[in-house]
Amino acid sequence: MPFDTCLHYEVPPDESALVWQSLGEGGAFITRQSGEPFVFAAPTDEPPTLKVDAERLGDHQEIVDRLVGLYAMHPCVQEAGALSLVPNGMADFAGQLGRYTGKDVIGLFRPDGAPRSDMRFISPDDETLALQVSTVCVVEDVSRIGFSAHAAAKVLRDANPGLDVHTLSMLQRDVVDPAYTEEPGGIHYHTFVRQYIPLSVEEFRRQFPNINVETVL
Repeated sequence: MPFDTCLHYEVPPDESALVWQSLGEGGAFITRQSGEPFVFAAPTDEPPTLKVDAERLGDHQEIVDRLVGLYAMHPCVQEAGALSLVPNGMADFAGQLGRYTGKDVIGLFRPDGAPRSDMRFISPDDETLALQVSTVCVVEDVSRIGFSAHAAAKVLRDANPGLDVHTLSMLQRDVVDPAYTEEPGGIHYHTFVRQYIPLSVEEFRRQFPNINVETVL
């Protein structure tokens, strides 16, 4: 099935607001007690002291269920021949989404300690599945400039160069690098919430005073 509807689809405002609310309720906005900056997949202009860690939502199954339901209604999921994911943090969510929608999930993983771009198929069956479909929706939690989703798409297209790959994130916190959307190798980025999130926790607190920032070790 081709990606038709999702190319021009706009997420309803109430769904966008619900995803944003879910990130806050689930404690996804974090900073380190030591003040040590986080390491992101792609370089940043300043040390990032505020991270949006959607893996923390896994401690709140009711929030995960809510988000799975929202993803399942998005045309990019509905029109995809199969799902895939940005590893490793989205593996459980992608599995739940696959079971909910009845869609196969092309498993990818990143070895412990490997570079962020080092993504691989979990098994030969996953690579075979990538060869059998023409469209894939890569699910992601938080996208910044699009690096990780593009790296996942490259693995999929190394197996099947003709794949039409779209990605769907909970949050797009910055502007996607145009290099990741241009052909050849470009992909289509979709998100529930498009909101610039500053790298500095102090600036984030100034801009979003009503959102709790959890402090972690």
